[in-house]
Amino acid sequence: MRQDKVRKASTLNSWKEIATYLGRGVRTVQRWERSLALPVHRIGDRSRGPVFSFQHELNMWMRTHAAAASPDVVAPKKLVAQIDRSSVLQRSSALTSKVLFLLEKQQQQAKRLGEHVQRMAHLMPALRQLSKERVRHGGEIPTQDAGPHGKQSNSDLKFMKSMGQRA
Repeated sequence: MRQDKVRKASTLNSWKEIATYLGRGVRTVQRWERSLALPVHRIGDRSRGPVFSFQHELNMWMRTHAAAASPDVVAPKKLVAQIDRSSVLQRSSALTSKVLFLLEKQQQQAKRLGEHVQRMAHLMPALRQLSKERVRHGGEIPTQDAGPHGKQSNSDLKFMKSMGQRA
């Protein structure tokens, strides 16, 4: 019940209510909708149908788009006083926490990547040797415990599992 009252209080249901909230005339607010993308919602598909707007969207629009788009659009003092600074601080704090979390996660991933790079660098000499032996022996690598033909195929080696040891 309380949530419905809050939602009703934060919704403006006509051009007149929107204009009063912004401290301007109806025609000015309609012009802002056309030329400055004032956040107004229409009921139905008709261009002359009923309109509504949310106070929080209008507050955000006044802080961002209006001043940047036209220097003559200035938020009324009444509107500036209504902007809930605590909610802005809460959102800012939540975003900061998320950024810190993502930064820590990125640092952990970078550390794991560095460890993988070090392991690969350690295996490079073995890979070079493997490649040389493969060329020298026509694609197969002779081993100490060779099969009946004296050679073990690459599929049997399974890419030398540890890459540092020979099968």
